[in-house]
Amino acid sequence: LKAVDIADQLPSIATCESAEYVNAVFAPPSTPEAAAEIEGLRQQLTRAATLETAGELPRARALASEVALRASELSYRPLEAQARLLDGRAQMELGEARPADTAALLNQALAAATAADLPDIAAESLARGLFVQALDGHADDALRWATVAEAHLERAVERDRLRGLLRNNLGAIYRMRGDDERARELLEEALTARVAAHGAQHVEVARTLINLSLVSESDGARVDAMRRALEIFEAQLGPSHPETLDKRIGLSVHLSSPSEAAELLERACAQFSHEHPDSTEIRQRCLIFLAHHRAETGDTARAAGTLRTALQLTAARADAAPIDALGRATVEALASYYEGDYAAGVAAIEGPLRDAGEADAPWWIERRLGEAAYALGLNLLALDRRDEAVGPLERAVAAMSRAREAAPRVEYYQREANAQWALAQALGRSPETRARADELAAAAARWYERAGPEYASRLAAVRSRRE
Repeated sequence: LKAVDIADQLPSIATCESAEYVNAVFAPPSTPEAAAEIEGLRQQLTRAATLETAGELPRARALASEVALRASELSYRPLEAQARLLDGRAQMELGEARPADTAALLNQALAAATAADLPDIAAESLARGLFVQALDGHADDALRWATVAEAHLERAVERDRLRGLLRNNLGAIYRMRGDDERARELLEEALTARVAAHGAQHVEVARTLINLSLVSESDGARVDAMRRALEIFEAQLGPSHPETLDKRIGLSVHLSSPSEAAELLERACAQFSHEHPDSTEIRQRCLIFLAHHRAETGDTARAAGTLRTALQLTAARADAAPIDALGRATVEALASYYEGDYAAGVAAIEGPLRDAGEADAPWWIERRLGEAAYALGLNLLALDRRDEAVGPLERAVAAMSRAREAAPRVEYYQREANAQWALAQALGRSPETRARADELAAAAARWYERAGPEYASRLAAVRSRRE
């Protein structure tokens, strides 16, 4: 799963400087042979940009990486800068790499752009790089680079476009830090700059509408803004573009009706898988969220099947970072729980959760740890190992409460209520735990009651326990 959904999710086409501008500040090689090779590489990079626009991100990355390597060997820094920036953008959109790896690519683009005196590419590399750095848990360090990006903006050709990108990503970072007021100010500035640069129906504008929706004080306004943005993505990129699907997933987790959320994704997941078989990360993510929505409707059998399909898309990696290994283990443990194989669920998640550690982490990392702890707690509870389930479920409740406070999306309310109800059952009704269990059950009941008729059976179960 991606760490957050509030990022600026990248323009789909390389908007680097024109060949004339590049050549004006950094002359091409003097020999005819080298000049011809540079021109061939430039055409190859144009094909990569076309693939990026079409959402064929793995192929775009492969071409851009090849161009960057050869341009570096030829010491032709302008083309290297363009290629590394495109590669970094596509890697961000794919979401498969660790933030530190993506940051390294963007730093290479920045270095090449600085050497070639290309302020537009330098500014874009910084604007994207500081966001990735914040995703890696270093928001304060990232914000220190904002002044450097602003300095490059002063000399940039496409100031409005790049100002919009930088303000958008800074707004997302302040949102991560919990400063919604400052985030809103920056995102309003981003929206103004992007409308000026692109017009009101451009995908860049839609990206900022998404981020603005996340600092909206009204649930209705938030969903309305997301729907408007999704309409722009579908019109401009098409319904099966990776970014359109990403925004569809984002809308689904803000819908109060789990059946509506599942319907929003069901056909889209299948269509995208047919048209983009190589885009395994977003295919997997779509299926995981579809499974969540199906489980919320009570259809745990289909949820289990959907999770099994998601697991088949990628193999477990021995070199995976602990947090990434934990994500796969969480899916495995939930699938086992829905299938009734609780011992297998415990076996799948115990080790990876222990390896991920207990260290203090940003809320979006703690959320992933909380999801894993919830999966462990559910399976332990089903095995009637109630005392062992209490610790993981306490952690899950705390993590989901923190996530819900940081990003008020319906999914986090759902997960928090489910964890509260599971913990109430684990605590039981002994004199020592009854007050805490009743408090948790009451909190879960309040959410289920507010969530509407699709949660009637859960509400009845909670109420029957309290009676």
